[in-house]
Amino acid sequence: MKRIICIVLLLSIFCGCTATPDSQPGSEVNLLLDEKFDTEEKLPAYDMQNQYMRFRTACESEETYYFRPKRGTFIYFYDKKSGKADMLCGRPECSHDSQDCNAYIRDRCGICYYENKIYFLKDERLQSVLYAVDPDGTNLRKIQVLKSDMNGWNPMMRMHRGYIYTAVIKHEVTEGENSTRMIVQREILGQEGEEPIVVYEEVLENSEYGIDFYLQAEGNVLYILINKQNVDTDPGTLLAIHAYDMKTGRLDTVGEGTYKDVFVSDYLVQENTAYITLYDWAGSNYLLSCDLEEGKMGELTEIPMGNVSLTPGLQENVVVGYRGAIDPAYYITDFDGTLIRQGELPKVEGQKETIAALMGQLDDGILFMLSSNAGEPSVETLVLVPLDEKEEIQILWQGETIIC
Repeated sequence: MKRIICIVLLLSIFCGCTATPDSQPGSEVNLLLDEKFDTEEKLPAYDMQNQYMRFRTACESEETYYFRPKRGTFIYFYDKKSGKADMLCGRPECSHDSQDCNAYIRDRCGICYYENKIYFLKDERLQSVLYAVDPDGTNLRKIQVLKSDMNGWNPMMRMHRGYIYTAVIKHEVTEGENSTRMIVQREILGQEGEEPIVVYEEVLENSEYGIDFYLQAEGNVLYILINKQNVDTDPGTLLAIHAYDMKTGRLDTVGEGTYKDVFVSDYLVQENTAYITLYDWAGSNYLLSCDLEEGKMGELTEIPMGNVSLTPGLQENVVVGYRGAIDPAYYITDFDGTLIRQGELPKVEGQKETIAALMGQLDDGILFMLSSNAGEPSVETLVLVPLDEKEEIQILWQGETIIC
C-alpha cells in the first residue's frame, strides 16, 4: 500500500524525514508548466536522461553524445554519424586550455541535454550559476543563478519538463550535535530569484548511518531512491523509493526494505520498474527490482559475473559489471542474469593501471571511460563495447587529460 508522506514528519529511532509538496492531496492544482508536458509519453527534448545518473558527466541528443572525461575539466562531443570527436567549443580563436573556453566545466553536478542546448553549472562567488551552450559549442551564455544551496556532498543537477532539480547531502552541526541532511529541491528554468520548492528532505541524527540518493524521472513522476547505509554494528542497507508527482506535488513511498550485508551501486527506472544493483564485501553482485505501479519490491537476486570482483552498474535492459586496475575487464548480462558478453577492456600503452568508469549506452553498445591511474602523460579513452560479441571493441576518443 502506498504511504502518503505529504507535509508530515516521519520519525524513527535514527532519522527524521520531511517533504514539502506544493499542494494538499485532492487539490485541483496543476503544477505542470506547459500543456505539452501533460503526458506519460517520453519527450526526448524535455526529459531527464536516466542512463546518465549523477556520477556520469554525460548526456546525448539524437545525433551527438556529450561527455566530460573523468579527470578533465572540458566537455567533448562524439558525432554518432561521422565518428568525429573533439572539444565542445565553437570559437575558432580559442586555445581550448583556459577557463574562457566554451567547453570549460569544473562542476560536480553533471551536464544535461535539454531543448537543443547543453546545460551545466559553474561556481561563481559561492553561487551555483546555470549556463547553456549550443550543440555546436557556440553561444555560451548565463541562464540564471540558482537559489538552491549546492554546497555539500555529491551535488546533482538535472532538468525535466521545465524544472531544474537539485540534490545534495549536507553535513551540519546544530547546537553542538552532528547531523546529515539530504535535500531535493526544484526551481523553474528561466525564473531567477524565486525560492526553490523542497521536494524531499531527510535528516539523520544518528551518525552510525550514512545516507545516499539517486534521482530518476519517468513521465511526470520523479523517483527518489534513498539509501541509508550502516557499515559498523549491523552492516547493511535501508532502501526507500519515493515518488514525487510533478503535476499534483504529492509524495508517496512506493517501495522500501532492509537488506543485510549489501550496498547500492546503481539505480535505473525503466518502464514503470525501478532496478537497483548491489554488491557485498565478498565480491558478489545482486539485482533488486520494484514494481512502481504496484508498490512492491521484488527479491534480491544474485547476478553471477564470472567469480571475479566487479562493480555492477545499469543501462537499458542490461547489468554491466566492470573494473579497472592492472587488468580492466567487463561483464554484461540481461536482467535475468544471462551472459551477453564478457572480456578485457583495452589499456593505454605504457600505463600500468587503469581507472574504469561506466559512461552510458550508445548504438547497442556500452560506453566506458578509461583513465590513467599513474604515469605520464595522463591519457583518457572513451570505449564502446558492442552488445553483439561478434563486433569488435571501438575506441571513440582518446586524449591527454586537460585540467584547468
